[in-house]
Amino acid sequence: MIFADGSQELITGYTSATSLTGSSTTISESGSYYRLHHIGLQVTSSGNVGIGTSSPNNNLDINLGSNAIANSGITIQGSTSAFGDIGLQLQNTGPAGVDWFIDSTNSGSAYGAGKLAFVPGVGNQPSMTISGNEVGIGTTTPSQTLDVAGTALVQSTTNSTTAFQVQNAAGSNILTADTTNQALAVDGTNATNTQLYVANNSINLSYATTGTNPISVAVSGNYAYVVNASSNTLQIFNISNPNSVPAALSTTATGTSPSSVAVSGNYAYVVNDSSNTLQIFNISNPNSVPAALSTTATETSPSSVAVSGNYAYVVNYGSNTLQIFNISNPNFVPAALSTTTTGSGPYSVAVSGNYAYVVNANSNTLQIFNISNPNSVPAALSTTTTETSPYSVAVSGNYAYVVNFSSDTLQTFYVGGTAIQQAQITNANISSELSVGSNFNNQGILSVNANDNTVTIGNYNSNYYNYSTSLLSTTATGTNPKSVAVSGNYAYVVNANSNTLQIFNISNPNSVPAALSTTTTGTSPYSVAVSGNYAYVVNNGSSTLQIFNISNPNSVPAALSTTTTGTSPYSVAVSGNYAYVVNSYSNTLQIFNISNHNS
Repeated sequence: MIFADGSQELITGYTSATSLTGSSTTISESGSYYRLHHIGLQVTSSGNVGIGTSSPNNNLDINLGSNAIANSGITIQGSTSAFGDIGLQLQNTGPAGVDWFIDSTNSGSAYGAGKLAFVPGVGNQPSMTISGNEVGIGTTTPSQTLDVAGTALVQSTTNSTTAFQVQNAAGSNILTADTTNQALAVDGTNATNTQLYVANNSINLSYATTGTNPISVAVSGNYAYVVNASSNTLQIFNISNPNSVPAALSTTATGTSPSSVAVSGNYAYVVNDSSNTLQIFNISNPNSVPAALSTTATETSPSSVAVSGNYAYVVNYGSNTLQIFNISNPNFVPAALSTTTTGSGPYSVAVSGNYAYVVNANSNTLQIFNISNPNSVPAALSTTTTETSPYSVAVSGNYAYVVNFSSDTLQTFYVGGTAIQQAQITNANISSELSVGSNFNNQGILSVNANDNTVTIGNYNSNYYNYSTSLLSTTATGTNPKSVAVSGNYAYVVNANSNTLQIFNISNPNSVPAALSTTTTGTSPYSVAVSGNYAYVVNNGSSTLQIFNISNPNSVPAALSTTTTGTSPYSVAVSGNYAYVVNSYSNTLQIFNISNHNS
């Protein structure tokens, strides 16, 4: 027996029922335990053994004390050449119990020398092996600080935006798992400071800072053009590689409060709401600062610009006018060919063929203008009452679709027009086949002058024609419809205050469109874009981009994914496999890879 002072005694047997007798020391009973004097070893009557303690609480209780020497504890030593492993065996003989071995290895071990192996039972491979500073799970030859051969699960018991992080030697975050938002960030911690951000089954490939309050974006080829309403700038971003952060190739001063941008060929056209100007920028070399080729005065508060061929069409919200500018030579100040009065508060303009379609938010009207001869004042062919506060117009074929923000409606208008022949033929011999145009788009019109017996083809006279716009239907939408997109036989409407996306069947414009489905979006959807079988919605209030499967318009669209954008996304545009989002309060342009809509 070894005592606390290091002395040893041979125990020869019991001398009584209450004591053990050594050659020179008596082990006597004191209460419920036997004590070796000097408290080197304590054995209780219940079988607990204490080393360095007089009151062992377990089968073996070791207390090294407060002045323990370095490396104190338990030493198991020995050498073996048979298997090269020595250590502890933990044996649970209960139901489903497993023998565990904690082995120290030498060169004779199948696991390699100098390792600590945790082995579940005889003949099994170690579950964990420690070799120097490297830990292997599922492998006996770890090559990294933590080397896992197989699957791994890291589970946070409490949600956190930084539940799991990988950092470099400088302490910078290389990989961050965010269990609060179910997101993964590379080279950052959130959507605003990362090169790759994955959240809610969608991928934010890049995040580029714009100027303050970007309000409009246009995409052409490998470049995105953004106007920033509060910082008064036009920026060009290289988006040729959507997997990388878009390079801001240039930032150029615009007029005050640019409100809309359109791109055609090598030129960008910007209207500035507060400085009342239209500017043309040369963007033929996106790597250089765009040259402001010209700045020309518009009327008050231009709100929207559309470009078709050699002409730019501008509606001015403050002065209630539509202007046509000749932009055939962008190196010269555009000539304002004409200015015509619109309704009150023109908010949006769309151009299709020889016609411009304007919705007026304050006078609640849709107007159609004949722009076939840009050198003359556009003829207001028709003015049709809409419901309250029309905010957006889309044109498809012979129909115009208008959403009214305040009256919560979608309206369908027939805009094909009607040509009425009012000529009377006398003293004219017509031997060939006679064709008379049946609608206003047809310029091959026959006019007959009975006084000089002449026949003229193609000479338009407005007295001979009545252009009609008829309201085919008015349909209730959700609350405050903000945007409408048309694709094929369907119209897609987002409602800013009821937080919904609606699909309407417009295959028969003569009947009230059937609301095929209404599905919940994020908070305050502001813009919708449609491409193929998918609708893309940005939600201004919840700062998200959502993708909906609209392949079967008769069923409620499935929200395939919701991903975090910057703050208050205002507009979304889709081109090919990418969605482009501008965020009005975080001042950013984002590019999302949408090639796999289900991920």
